[in-house]
Formats: sequence, C-alpha cells, structure tokens
Amino acid sequence: MLRWWVRKLLIFAIVEDMPENNWKRYFPVIIVVIIIWLGWMSVTSFFKAAIITVSGVGEVSVAPAKVSLVFTRIDSAADAALAIDANKSATDKLVAFAKNFGGQGTEIKRSNYQVTPQNNQYVVVTGVTVKTPSYKSINDMVKELYRSGATTVSNLTYESADRVASEQLARKVAVKNAKIQAEKLASAGGKRLGRLVSMLDDDSVNSEGTVADVSKQDTVDQMMVSKKVQMVYEIW
Repeated sequence: MLRWWVRKLLIFAIVEDMPENNWKRYFPVIIVVIIIWLGWMSVTSFFKAAIITVSGVGEVSVAPAKVSLVFTRIDSAADAALAIDANKSATDKLVAFAKNFGGQGTEIKRSNYQVTPQNNQYVVVTGVTVKTPSYKSINDMVKELYRSGATTVSNLTYESADRVASEQLARKVAVKNAKIQAEKLASAGGKRLGRLVSMLDDDSVNSEGTVADVSKQDTVDQMMVSKKVQMVYEIW
C-alpha cells in the first residue's frame, strides 16, 4: 500500500505536469512519504518473515449424474479371420444391448482392439467404454453384459454433473482447511500468520469420479469430489 502511494504521488508530480505552486505545496508530503517508505523497506529487509508450508484437503459430497464402465470381449480361433469375425459379431451385440439399455444420452466407443497369435491360436480382444446417465440401473447393466457374453466388466466410475463447480467447491474447503492448519502452527510457535506467498493446486488428485467395486455391484447415490492444495505463508 505504501509503495502504491509513493508511485501515485510521483506519477502525479511528473506525468500530470504539476504547476510550480503545487510543487511547493506537495513537495514536503512527497519527501515524508519517501522517507517512510525507505524506512519501512529497511525494517522489512532486516526483520525477514519466516515461511511455513501447509497442505489442505477438501472433500464434498455430490450426487452422480453419469456412470462409465469398460467391458471386453475375447475370442480365439486357429484361423485369424474366424477369430476376428466371431469377436466382431459378439461385440456388436454387446454394444447394441448397452446402447438400448442405457437409453438417451448413452455414449459408446471402442477403446481397445488387439489381435495376437498365441499357442497356435489367434486371440482377439475388444474393449468398449460405455458412459450413461442411467447410473441407478448400472448393476442390472453389468449383470446383463455378462449374460450377453462380455468377458470382463471393469472401471465402473461415477461422475458429477458439473465437474468444474464440484472441484471449485472442494478447492474452497481445501484452502480453508490449509489456512486453519497454518494459523494453528503459527500460534503454537508464538507467531502470527502473515500474507499468503503462494498456493499450488494438486491436479494429480483423483478429483472427479468415484470408482465402485464391480464385483460387489454397489449403487452409488453420493460421490466424493476431492481437491488438495499446498499453501506457503509468512509468519511473524
């Protein structure tokens, strides 16, 4: 703030082409402000603040809006063409079922495809990702996929309706928790908390999505969105 006033006065004096009579009027004020500023800079450079680093985690519970899963179909045959045709036919049926069961808004894409010679056989693996808003009936979809010939069903992940808003809310909680921790640490050391120097948002945290155990076939009505922050404070 003091630095801002010094800069403002100097700009006013130089840029605004202050009249001579106003120079005489404001000159003592400018000198006093400069002296105070230099004194403050000297004090702060002599008494340097200590630094503490704290972390905070924020979690919020939100209702899921979509759920995604990955199913695979594996076929093998001595002839590569037969294995590929069998796999394509079975996978197409599984895709048609998932699209019909998921209803409007269901997204389906093939995420993996591989043909491998193995023990005088050709093994064909196709992976398909399904994302649907019908999360409340996802257990029935998993059962029917297995009944319809899916080899595996995995990566059952719930997602919120607004990822950005959910993460922002969790981030606010994380910042609040980190500041509380910083205040406690400063108080325990007989210090007071100073200004925030820097803050790092750890985007590596699995901040969007709750992974459910497919084998337990649990339905998730609420999911946790988590954010982690690291904050650096001055203490005096």
